[in-house]
Amino acid sequence: MNDIFTTEIVLSIIGVVFTIISALITKKLLPLLVAKFGIVKLQKAMEYVTISVHGIEELYKATTKQGLFKKADALDNLNSLNLGYTDAQLVVFINSTVKKMNEEKERIANAVASL
Repeated sequence: MNDIFTTEIVLSIIGVVFTIISALITKKLLPLLVAKFGIVKLQKAMEYVTISVHGIEELYKATTKQGLFKKADALDNLNSLNLGYTDAQLVVFINSTVKKMNEEKERIANAVASL
């Protein structure tokens, strides 16, 4: 009878310890996972933005299509992917990608000019 009582107490204590540990893990680990997957989502979205911007730039290379029209095409393309970002957020991503692309073009042009 004493052994059963002792076993029940030990099992109860183990249950409480596991409950506390799981609560601590959930409290500390869950925000880290959300932050991690949020970053992964943003990185994936930026990959799509880069592909879209470079693709549209290449597509309209031989035309006189202006930046605003290209941006609208990129925005339409990205919206069709349902990335979960607003148009305003996507425009910021597009502008950032275009700026990086133009800086890279300028750097290459300067390097070629210095040869």
